[in-house]
Amino acid sequence: MVLRLNFAVVASLSFISTLCCAPAFAESNAKEQSLEEIIVVANRSEVPIRQVGSTVSVLTEEDLAIRQNSLLADTLRSVPGVQVSQSGGLGKTTSVRLRGEEAHRTLLLIDGINVADASSVQIAPHFEDLLSSQIGRVEILRGPQGMMYGADAGGVVSLSSKASTKPFEADLALEGGSYKTHTQAGNIRGTTGALGYSLSASNLSNEGFNVREVDTENEKDGYQNTTLHGRFGVQLTDSTGVELVLRDVDAEAEFDGCGWPTSMDCLAESQSRAYRVAVHSTEEKYQQVVSLSKNTIERANIGLSDGSVSLDSRGEVSQLQYLGRYHFNNVLKFVFGADRKEEAFYNLLSEVEQDRGNNGVFVDAQVSLTDSFFYTIGARHDDNEDFGRHTSLRLTGAYLLPVSHGELKLKGSYGTGFRAPSLYEINYNNGSYVAEDAPKSFVEEQSKGFDFGLEWQLAGESYIEAVLFSTTIEDEIYFDLANFCCYLQDEGETDSKGFELSGAWEQSEHLLLGANYTYNRTSLSDSTTLSGAKGGDPRARRPKHIVNLSAQTFWLEKRLQLALFMRSISNSVDYPFGADSAKALDDYQVLDFSARWTFDSTAQAYIRASNVLDENYQEVDGYNTAGASAYIGMRLSF
Repeated sequence: MVLRLNFAVVASLSFISTLCCAPAFAESNAKEQSLEEIIVVANRSEVPIRQVGSTVSVLTEEDLAIRQNSLLADTLRSVPGVQVSQSGGLGKTTSVRLRGEEAHRTLLLIDGINVADASSVQIAPHFEDLLSSQIGRVEILRGPQGMMYGADAGGVVSLSSKASTKPFEADLALEGGSYKTHTQAGNIRGTTGALGYSLSASNLSNEGFNVREVDTENEKDGYQNTTLHGRFGVQLTDSTGVELVLRDVDAEAEFDGCGWPTSMDCLAESQSRAYRVAVHSTEEKYQQVVSLSKNTIERANIGLSDGSVSLDSRGEVSQLQYLGRYHFNNVLKFVFGADRKEEAFYNLLSEVEQDRGNNGVFVDAQVSLTDSFFYTIGARHDDNEDFGRHTSLRLTGAYLLPVSHGELKLKGSYGTGFRAPSLYEINYNNGSYVAEDAPKSFVEEQSKGFDFGLEWQLAGESYIEAVLFSTTIEDEIYFDLANFCCYLQDEGETDSKGFELSGAWEQSEHLLLGANYTYNRTSLSDSTTLSGAKGGDPRARRPKHIVNLSAQTFWLEKRLQLALFMRSISNSVDYPFGADSAKALDDYQVLDFSARWTFDSTAQAYIRASNVLDENYQEVDGYNTAGASAYIGMRLSF
């Protein structure tokens, strides 16, 4: 009650001060802001990044092209505060964690579609099947974002497909390399009159390598992915338009460990179908979007030696959303909305069906109090059919200070949220194959977190940033990795705290240097029942230290581009099956290299080398990673 009262008082005073100050601070430098980078993910409206109090990283199409990684997750490894763990090679289970939180708290949006899998363990997205070739832009928002995106969002990765303002553009890419990897990708896009379009097709296949140490047969575990993606927009009138997004992903991944008795010759099949249709209108002060989206994923795990099926499921996530933006004046803007989300889980082996709905409303006041002071204050109310009503809050602020060289920004945010136990968690613990003492019911998780930082923007691409962060989860639900018995729930708090340091130095037009360091200390609650762990122990697969270094050089009028990327990981643990304590994973360093030669405006050739020093390391205990590998490709543009 005290928290809600204080929040209401702050909101009221903020609103009154905004109205009173509006005439005095209404002026802005429109020319300067038009040159600034605009982001959408932080406030669900277009905002210059210098005005944002949350911590956001942006990857452009050029950033992705320099890295040349087949999977987006491999590029996300270089972003501050992002931790990626992969159970083997391409196409194997990949977890993307933001600031030490669980992967299922990372919300993945592709052209506005929530692509989480309701049939997965904890309703998480499948980053292992997300190819880079169709992506035009990535915005990564770190910290609790339940108020803006739904109560369980502990961070957001928002992707936009390639787009063009020209009537027609096209590109074609071909690549081949180690592990018999072959990639073909094509895209056409453009804007003509009232019509905008983008169509992409990608195919990736590789023979792979043996992904598990316990597989003594040493057979190779390959991967196949075919992705189709389309985005179409029509401007019906000067103020009204319609957009349609269609997505289709077919993937097959060979893996080790399925069925009973356990087989080391298994195949995971996945079929994902998604769509989003949206109608938007824009008036002088008022904008609104109504959208309907649905993501359906069907998965099956098959033992190739005997044809046995150990998993056969379907998950569906449907969302009906309304989003409004009202510009009260040059100082105050409201972003508000309502949504209905439905999740459905079908276990086709046991013929179990479960579904659940959630209704939510939110409002966020976004204030430009002066030309150097910006803040937001918002609240969201959710009504979950199984776990009742909950309110999530968020505050952000940014203050700009002119300095002798560039501009210094002080920024910070605070947010809360909750997560209802997933349909899979509930179904699993109530199965006939689970121990009798496994918990049969759960309560919802509660979360809160903050960050505070400094950002010094220098000339060109040079900058320095430092951010302190902390997140706490209460009543966390987790799987017993040591005994594989069931899902368990803490009665205490698990913490993730640390800081991020990052920067770039544009030494000249020929050299750009970059570096970031993430310190992340995680701890299990004092009441943890995780086998092999005790209170205060670190959480699994969260490195305490992550260092990324990069150097990019540009020569011959930027026709030749060379890049080196180094990643250092240390102080990470895992909780293996049957262990009586945490197992420390070996520290490691990985060096990658890429080179690109531009013949003319229509043709490029490139090479990339991964793990150049052939480092032997593991991100998940018992699962191998790729050794030194090389790839060569050609990209044509029309």
